Amino acid sequence: FERCFNHPVYMEDINKLDRSSVAEPNKTKDEVLAERKARKLAKKQGIKKGDGGDSEEFKTGKKSCPGKGDIKTDTASVVSAPNVEIKTTTGEGVKSKSELRKERRLTQEAQRKAKISSKGIQEGNSEAKKDESVTCKPNGAVKRLAPEPSEVAQCGASISDKTILSIISKPDDSTVPIVPKSATQPLSELDLYKIKINEFAPYFAHLIREVKPLKKSVHPAILKLGTQYEDGIIVGANARCIALMIVLKNVIQDYITPPKKDFSRDLSLRLEFISNFLDSCRPLSISMRNAIKYLRWHVTNIPSEWSDLQAKEDMYKVIDHYIDKINLADEAICEYALHKISDGDVVITYGCSSIVCRILKKAWSIGRRFKVIVIDSRPRCEGIITLRRLVKEGLECSYAMITAASYMMQDATIVLLGAHSLLANGYVVSRAGTSQVALLAQKHNKPVLVCCETHKFSDMVFTDPYTYNELGKVEGMLSMRTTYSPLLPLKTSSSLLMLNLQYDVTPANLVTAVITELGMLPCTSVPVVLRVQHSDMV
Repeated sequence: FERCFNHPVYMEDINKLDRSSVAEPNKTKDEVLAERKARKLAKKQGIKKGDGGDSEEFKTGKKSCPGKGDIKTDTASVVSAPNVEIKTTTGEGVKSKSELRKERRLTQEAQRKAKISSKGIQEGNSEAKKDESVTCKPNGAVKRLAPEPSEVAQCGASISDKTILSIISKPDDSTVPIVPKSATQPLSELDLYKIKINEFAPYFAHLIREVKPLKKSVHPAILKLGTQYEDGIIVGANARCIALMIVLKNVIQDYITPPKKDFSRDLSLRLEFISNFLDSCRPLSISMRNAIKYLRWHVTNIPSEWSDLQAKEDMYKVIDHYIDKINLADEAICEYALHKISDGDVVITYGCSSIVCRILKKAWSIGRRFKVIVIDSRPRCEGIITLRRLVKEGLECSYAMITAASYMMQDATIVLLGAHSLLANGYVVSRAGTSQVALLAQKHNKPVLVCCETHKFSDMVFTDPYTYNELGKVEGMLSMRTTYSPLLPLKTSSSLLMLNLQYDVTPANLVTAVITELGMLPCTSVPVVLRVQHSDMV
C-alpha cells in the first residue's frame, strides 16, 4: 500500500490538487485516498457529460509565458472554426489525457488556418492588415512577426514577374518592396546580342569579346593601330603582323624604365598589356601571337648587366630581323610556286591573299600566259581587291561568286589558296568559304596548293570552326554596294541571329601540298617545323 501511494503517477495527481485539500494534518491516509478516489470519479462523470476536460487556460484563451506574468492575446486575433468539434468518447471507451491534448492541438491548428484564410491581401492598400501572431520574450516584450512566404501563398497573393517583393521585418512593423536596378535599366545592344547567341547558337557565345576599361595608359601608336584593326583598314595576316612589329619598335624606343624596376621584366609585362588591348580591339591572328611570343622570349633573355640603351638596340635588331624574315619567306614561296604554273593554265583563287597575288603577278611578268578565275563571297567581297590588282597588271581574269564555283571548277587546272594559319594536325584555317572551294576541287580531281609561311604555323589542334574563330560586324552583312539590303528591316528582330564568321577550317585530306619558304611540304609536317623552330630559339 505504501508503494502504491508513493508511485509517481499518484504523486503527480496529488500535486495538481489544491494545497488546502492535500496537506491537512487531521486526516488519515485512508481518508485522503477515499477523498482522491471520489474526486477522480467526479471528474470522469464530468467528461461523460460533454464537459470536454479542457483546462482553464484553453477555455479562457489565456497563454502562459515563462517570463514575468501572463500575456493575453488580442481577442480580435482569435477566430473560431465553426465546423470543428471535439469528441471525447469513441464508442464505449474513454480517451486518455494524451489523446485529449492531441485533439486540442489539432483544434488550435484548425483555428489558426481559419484565421489566416479569413485574411486577404488587398493590392494598393498602404495600411494592410498586420499579422496577429505574437511571440513571448522573457522580459514580457511582444514582437510582431511578418507573414511567412507559405502564408502569403495560401492567401492567394500574386507577384509580378518583373517585381521581386522582399518583405523585411522592422521594429515599426513596416514592409518595404525592393525592385532590382536591372528591372529598370534597358539592355544594351551587346547584351541583346549575347541573349540571342546563347539562345540560337550557344557554341559561338565564347567568341563575343567585351571591351574592358583600361587600367594603364596606352601608347598613342598602339591606340591608332587598334583603331585601324577594328575598322578594317589593316587586313591580312602578314600586313597586321608587320604593322604590329613596326609599332612595337616605336613603343620600345619611347619606353623608359620605371625606378626600382628591371628593364626586361617590366617591358615583358608591358608587351602583355599591349597584346591584351589589341585583342580587345580585334582578336589577334596566329601570326601576331607568334610574333609577340618571339619578341617576349628575346626580352626575357636580355642580360641584366646591359644598360637600357644596349637592350633597346638589341630589340631593334630582333624586330627588323623578324620583318625581313616575313618578306624573304614570301619571295621564297613565289619561287617555288612558279614551277607549278604553266602556259595555258586556268588558275582558281579565292578571296584576297597577298602572297597569291604576288605569285600570279610574278608569273605573268616572266612571260607565263594563263587565265585566272577569282571566286568571291559576301559579305566582305575581298575578291574584288584581287581582281583589281591582277587586271591592273594585264592578267586575263574572270570573276564569279562562290555559288558558281562548281561550274567554274570544270575548266580549272590548279587551285591556289592563301591561309590564315596552319595547325599542328595539318588543318588549314583560312577565310570562310575556303573549305568549300577545296572540297569542290577534290570532287573534280584538281590539285589544291596552299601558300603559307612558317611564322603562321601553330601548335593548336582543332577540327571545327567553333573553338577558334572571329565574329565580324553585323553591319557587314547588311551593306550592299548597289541595292538596298533586304535584311536591314530585320536587324532588330528577336527571332533572327546574324552570325558573321570570318574563318573556316579545311581538313588536311583536301589539300595536296603546302608551299612554304622551306619548300613544298605535306600538311602533316607542321609538328616537325615547329620543333625545329623551337630548337633554334633555344
